[in-house]
Amino acid sequence: MKLLLVTDAWKPQVNGVVRSYLNTIPELEKMGMQVEVIHPELFKVRFGLPSYNEIKVVITRKKTLKNMMDQINPDHIHIATEGPLGFLARKICLSEKIIFTTSFHTRFPEYIQQRIKIPASFFYFFIKHFHNKAKKVLVPTPSMQAELINMNFKNTVVWSRGVDHQKFGNYQKLDLGPGPIFSYIGRVATEKNIQAFLDLDLEGTKVVVGDGPQLNKLKKKYTDIKFVGYQFGQNLVNYYASSDVMVFPSKTDTFGNVVTEANATGTPVAAYDVTGPKDIIVNGVNGFIGDNLKDNVLNCLTIDRKKCQEYTKKFNWYECSKVFYDNIVA
Repeated sequence: MKLLLVTDAWKPQVNGVVRSYLNTIPELEKMGMQVEVIHPELFKVRFGLPSYNEIKVVITRKKTLKNMMDQINPDHIHIATEGPLGFLARKICLSEKIIFTTSFHTRFPEYIQQRIKIPASFFYFFIKHFHNKAKKVLVPTPSMQAELINMNFKNTVVWSRGVDHQKFGNYQKLDLGPGPIFSYIGRVATEKNIQAFLDLDLEGTKVVVGDGPQLNKLKKKYTDIKFVGYQFGQNLVNYYASSDVMVFPSKTDTFGNVVTEANATGTPVAAYDVTGPKDIIVNGVNGFIGDNLKDNVLNCLTIDRKKCQEYTKKFNWYECSKVFYDNIVA
């Protein structure tokens, strides 16, 4: 059985979309599915998305993409993103009467609204139109599913996320400064609401792990914060594990892979009571959520790291990949 994944987000991008598929594909292959990927790096003409340069926007012809799809000759087609490749693949599927599935990963309408002040509802009209022709629309959490259903999205099903417990369960603690250590790990961009964390009055050391368009601005403003840039592999695991609390201030994420990754090292997570965190975090078990971010952070210091780590074992890539598989082939 052959699956074609069409995505505008792929390596070398560093984000939850890419990470989700890179962890799902090996599990699908274990289930007997061959996976082929059409992604931006296969095309010559592409340019960086403004303020999100890592994402490469592809310019190509419908005929070119159709030839690539025909050559692969898949049994199933899954369109991962609502970008140019995704829209073109959808157009081909509809014109050829090919059944396909999609995923809703990112609140791009909210991201655009924060940058150019056009209401998110305007863009959701087009996003909904994109997904409502799909056999199934895979969404990351029950609360995100409820929001989309309220906006008249059809055929939604929850496809959660996992974490590599072996990878994140093996680490070496780093000396990051006087404790407690409070970290933010992720993309450094406006939509992540990082300043809500940086402005907190906390005794200890604050660390920001990641890169993005806001990095230089924040480094100049917050000179007492440790900005260490992107970290990968074992180094990333060590930063998670060396934190007493990871702070996740975003109000726009649809899941938050970094939450389960932090938890898998035993580090509790403080966040707002919003879609994503409220589907993952249980107060007093693996973190705290609520309207007061500082209280959530301080409360996390009381959490048993072993219990946090144990709770997060419910998130694993096999189980969520099985959900993906079942809804692709159904």
